[in-house]
Amino acid sequence: MRFFIGFNAEAQNSINFSGTWVMNVQTDAGSGSPSFVLKREGEKITGIHTGQPGDSPVTRILNGSVIHLEFSIQGNWIT
Repeated sequence: MRFFIGFNAEAQNSINFSGTWVMNVQTDAGSGSPSFVLKREGEKITGIHTGQPGDSPVTRILNGSVIHLEFSIQGNWIT
């Protein structure tokens, strides 16, 4: 799975995307609406992914105008 959130690179330092995000996901295994509670500290992103299999910590880095998230579900890394 890949999640990309893009925005204007000039404005990236002023954008506050901290908070709760709910995503609609459709895969071959089914669909769902997991949530992400994200916190931005400079270029570091931390948070919690909450979905059907439970909670997982999220840690990634803001890279230019792309937010790259990774988290683990039942031992499998999702990017």
